[in-house]
Amino acid sequence: MTSTARAGIKRIIPFFALLFFLPFVNSGSLLDKQMPLQFVVLQIVVAVMIAVFAKNVASKICVKGSPLFFLYFIFVLYTGIRLLSGDIYSDAIFDWIKTASYFLLFFMLVISFSRTSFVLGVATSMGLLGMILAVWGAFELLGLVRDGLISIPLDTYQVKTVFGHRNIYCQALFLSLPFQIYNLFPAGKKLYRIIISASIFLSVFILIVLSNRTTSLALSAGFGFVALLYFLKGRKMVFKFRSRLRYLMMVIFGSIVFSFAFFQFYTKTDEIQSHFADIVKLDKGSGKDRIGLWKRSLMLIGEKPIFGHGPAKWKTEMLKFGNKGLVSEDNITFYQRPHNDFLWISAEYGLVGGLVYLMIFILAFAGLLKLFKHETDSLAALWLLALLMTLIGLFIYSLFSFPHERIFSNIVFVCVLAFIAASNPKGLIYFKGKAILSVFFLFAAWFAYFGIRRLVSETHARKAILAKSEKKYDLVIKEVDKALSFYYEMDPLSTPLYWYQGLAFYEEQQYLKAQSAFEKALELNPFHVHILNNLASACIKNNQLNTAKNYYREALSIYPDFVDAGFNLCAVYFNQGQLDSAFLMLKTIDSNTKDPRYQVFIRSVVLKAAKEALFPGNDLSLKNNLPKETDWPIKIFMDAKSYDALKIIIFDALNKQYHKFKNK
Repeated sequence: MTSTARAGIKRIIPFFALLFFLPFVNSGSLLDKQMPLQFVVLQIVVAVMIAVFAKNVASKICVKGSPLFFLYFIFVLYTGIRLLSGDIYSDAIFDWIKTASYFLLFFMLVISFSRTSFVLGVATSMGLLGMILAVWGAFELLGLVRDGLISIPLDTYQVKTVFGHRNIYCQALFLSLPFQIYNLFPAGKKLYRIIISASIFLSVFILIVLSNRTTSLALSAGFGFVALLYFLKGRKMVFKFRSRLRYLMMVIFGSIVFSFAFFQFYTKTDEIQSHFADIVKLDKGSGKDRIGLWKRSLMLIGEKPIFGHGPAKWKTEMLKFGNKGLVSEDNITFYQRPHNDFLWISAEYGLVGGLVYLMIFILAFAGLLKLFKHETDSLAALWLLALLMTLIGLFIYSLFSFPHERIFSNIVFVCVLAFIAASNPKGLIYFKGKAILSVFFLFAAWFAYFGIRRLVSETHARKAILAKSEKKYDLVIKEVDKALSFYYEMDPLSTPLYWYQGLAFYEEQQYLKAQSAFEKALELNPFHVHILNNLASACIKNNQLNTAKNYYREALSIYPDFVDAGFNLCAVYFNQGQLDSAFLMLKTIDSNTKDPRYQVFIRSVVLKAAKEALFPGNDLSLKNNLPKETDWPIKIFMDAKSYDALKIIIFDALNKQYHKFKNK
């Protein structure tokens, strides 16, 4: 290894360590076990890289003027401007800070770039990571098999290693696969080749068995496109490593065969058949939800097509369209992104932001293809194919998932972009070294501080949510007070912390404080049906009945099937003597509901209407001579199409009972 290569490795050793260790950084004391802590680690690594480089920097530093580098800078600058012109709150600031921190990493990789050290470091880090993830996943899968035949895909959701979800694990394992494959070719010792081959075998096997649709598409597109380019390139230059390429094909083919054998002998055959049949269907399951979220995202884009709604606004603005037909219809689950990064960014930053982000991918593809076209060295060409397969995977995940949100995915993306930008042979631009590095170091330090404050707040938010489940409402109030700050206002599911505090105040019968907390929560998330419902209930306790009715109506306008708000509004109408409105409200509730309140409310409305129907002069004992059938109120309620019709039915029934009573 040359002295230049050694120097290059020293400058970006923290980055290689980041690639390898970051997925394992998590904490059980947080609501999101990875995001806050990984963000802080990223800032520390960037700050260290800046400090190491600044120690020996000359008076000036140069950056290769790659269009890709400047386009990414434009994206960071534009999103920062949109932040200043929109609603500035903690999640919006955090959203931009993440983007800006990726640019700082991008910048440091480009100015520290040494091709030999970069390739060696990235390939080693990602290869080792993939090896560990593959072995870990295999052990978890083996644990499932020991308990008997497994169900696909339900049981496979337990295979997630250090990640919060199986799909995120699949994404990380896929992103490591191209680098595992690359490592097979320069490996000299036979033992290394065997270990790498086993890792590739396990990785492909696990990715097939876990049956994630997006990953399956990424595998197919990645291998297919890379094979096509290899074939076209092979016609113009003599590739070395052809024997190892044949060996690789045997390993992958063997893994595929082993995967299907696994399906045959270790899974429930009828379920696996129906699962594979459902993969291409978009009318149910996750495919149906994605279509629904994409439609809502397009509606948001249509409202503000040029500049969008603002950073971190999708998760709150989307709620205005309701969640009918989605998994979140239970009003317990809340989607945080549309499972399409391009629609997500376009909804928040407008078509301007969405197109700039798309152009980053387009320029990256164009840059890699150009480098590959002119590459004459076989091993270097294989490296470019590994980057290309990684980029294809990131693009496909961006179409059907949310890599833009995850720290690790963005770091891999920046890694690919930095190699392309740094490989640009011309267009050097010089900066004052000490000055710009000092500014960037201050940014990294502030980003780290921001992340640490969020991390501390999230630990208190988790304690507050646990206290809520244990009905320790005094503790909820105290923990929310500790969690709330300029740096943290909402939990990861977009529920404002003020809502938890409002519930605690309500249970403690401090209704004025509860109303105030719910109002603050509503300012942060104006279309959250639980906030609207609870705020209305607090208003009732504070004798603000008309205000309460408006909030209930607003909740029902967003989600008409929200039965809690429906019953609550019905109760307000009933207590105010507005039986016609109470009747109409009950009619909007699904008659097939299993909610026990439904029949209770019907009986109350019908019986009160019956008492009001007693015409003057009737004997009061008539009240005790209503029809004896227990389901009589339910039956006439179902038969009545309007409140006037209900009164007529009741009046006729009372008349019959009255004459029976008089004839005794």
